Amino acid sequence: MGIIAFHPVEPAEGDVLRLAGMDAARAGARLETDLEEIAELVSRVSLAKATRELRIAAVTLSARATEVGLHRIARIARTIDTLARGDDATALAANVARLDRVGLATLNEIWRLQDVPG
Repeated sequence: MGIIAFHPVEPAEGDVLRLAGMDAARAGARLETDLEEIAELVSRVSLAKATRELRIAAVTLSARATEVGLHRIARIARTIDTLARGDDATALAANVARLDRVGLATLNEIWRLQDVPG
């Protein structure tokens, strides 16, 4: 029997469609700056070694993602903060991996839509 590769995919439509409906004043350079910060925070959560570092990154990410309207990312970050206070390392690792997938899918979709002319 061969090895089966499992590549979970998380759709990003809900948050992306919400952002697409933002007013023009919020769009543009401000949104780009926000998304770059969120991308950095997702990375910081993924790379955190210590629990305290992980919790700080997750709480910060949750707040920024909520501000921008990326509610799925914010919800996963809050879950990571909660799990980091407990002792379920497997659930914590699964949620950090989920944050990576959702964060990447969401940010890629937003950046792709920004590149579409019109």
